[in-house]
Amino acid sequence: AAHHSSPAPPAVPPPVALHEIVTNQLWDAEPPGVWPAALRLFASGMDRHDVLHALGEVAARHVYAALQEQRPYDAAAYAADLEALGRRTARRH
Repeated sequence: AAHHSSPAPPAVPPPVALHEIVTNQLWDAEPPGVWPAALRLFASGMDRHDVLHALGEVAARHVYAALQEQRPYDAAAYAADLEALGRRTARRH
């Protein structure tokens, strides 16, 4: 039988690593938009764990896109997504 293999997908940081990345970003206030985004999410009623996950999802999306497309990390796009966190309103049908 022939063995078929597909290329391995790019590595995505595991959730624990994402928590550490986001915690370091918050602690270092780098990028500058991460702390204001966290405060907006807290103000919207999220608890600390959910805030870390929301920030981690944005970070993971940008890390994955850079790896998947083999392109440089786009700091401006990441900053724009952080700026949008907690500002989105539900759409009405």
